[in-house]
Amino acid sequence: MRLVSPGARYPKLYQAFKNSQEIADVINRSPRYVKKALKRGFTEKEKQILINFKKQKDLFEESA
Repeated sequence: MRLVSPGARYPKLYQAFKNSQEIADVINRSPRYVKKALKRGFTEKEKQILINFKKQKDLFEESA
């Protein structure tokens, strides 16, 4: 997920992970769920899991 579409909600998340399957494996969800969550938002627990996995606190800063 290196490329960020113009309306991407979490640009740093797109850069940190290779694809939606990788995110799905980390949070134990389906890739389909991840694609929906990229639009609607992740739960706080999922955000913490992803932040701890990549050790980056700014993964969920929304684009300006």
